[in-house]
Amino acid sequence: MIDFLLKVDDLAPARLSVAAQSVDPMDEGRLYWPLFFPRVNSNSIRIRELTPTDFRPVADNREWNADGRHVPFLTPAIKEMELVPTEAHFTIGEREMQLLGEAGDGDRDLIIRQMRARLPERMEDIVTSLYRRLELNMVRAWTDGLCQTTDPKGGTFTTTFGFAANRILTAGTAWDDAGVNAYNLFSTFVKNGIRKVGRTRGAIMRQATLDVILADAPNAIPGIASTIAPTVAQVEDLIRGTHKLPAFTIQVIEDTVDVFADDGVDTTETDVWPVQHVALIPPGGTVGVTHFVPVFRAQELARQIPDAKLDVRGASVFPISEKNGKMLKIEAQLNIFPVPAERNVYVTDAGV
Repeated sequence: MIDFLLKVDDLAPARLSVAAQSVDPMDEGRLYWPLFFPRVNSNSIRIRELTPTDFRPVADNREWNADGRHVPFLTPAIKEMELVPTEAHFTIGEREMQLLGEAGDGDRDLIIRQMRARLPERMEDIVTSLYRRLELNMVRAWTDGLCQTTDPKGGTFTTTFGFAANRILTAGTAWDDAGVNAYNLFSTFVKNGIRKVGRTRGAIMRQATLDVILADAPNAIPGIASTIAPTVAQVEDLIRGTHKLPAFTIQVIEDTVDVFADDGVDTTETDVWPVQHVALIPPGGTVGVTHFVPVFRAQELARQIPDAKLDVRGASVFPISEKNGKMLKIEAQLNIFPVPAERNVYVTDAGV
């Protein structure tokens, strides 16, 4: 039965992959990676990145007929990284196949229609799960400077991007400490960050951090009692005016995802944006890029079925018959790797 289904056009890898590539990569607007780490097409899982140096030399004046200032060329550091696939799958087991067969009274066309009706929602779930993993890896790279790989069979492996210590900070005193003013600390963080990333267009944080900033912010409306806390818009205006910024927006991310704890089915509700972290948004809005690398199996499909219009770097789906045809396994794969640019990173752990 399974082997027969794999030969049906509606369950062919090319058709499934084209359907998978229509899935919303932003999860109905709840994922932010396309905004801050937009897609770039790469050709190899081995990615070489030039790390621009924070070096802005200044020339000197000179006497007539004398030599001017020699400006040395600083060779940028080169980082070489190798990505691993991001993959999810589901299975249609022997029991489910048995029930499908019974409901269809052995009518293969009817069984195929029933199977086709069950696939889209399940396939969308596993494809979206790939993008949620990208989101978590993107945020971890941005806020902690870490590259994290999670293998359901082998645990979690973490390496560092090697950012300078003055890019990812920890507040000396938590911003909710009674002896400090959270708004002033935030304003100082913005001022210092402008020297690192340029004229920032905003900041991202959790609601608890924003609450202490609002509580300590100066009253923005003359004549109104100071016991009334200013609004977020008023704080944004204060920051924008204080630091002469063309625009400044505070964005709060409170979304969560369900992360599998091991190779079983148990999950842990996990915050997308880590607690206590505040990050500045660079002037261009993008912090880094997400490398999309071709999936080898998709390349093979594209060569075999050129009319399928496959994006070989997009989500690719493959049905696989297992256990002598008793089970159908549907795999979804992306070769993706988010890489932040150090010059766009300025983050602090505010302690709240």
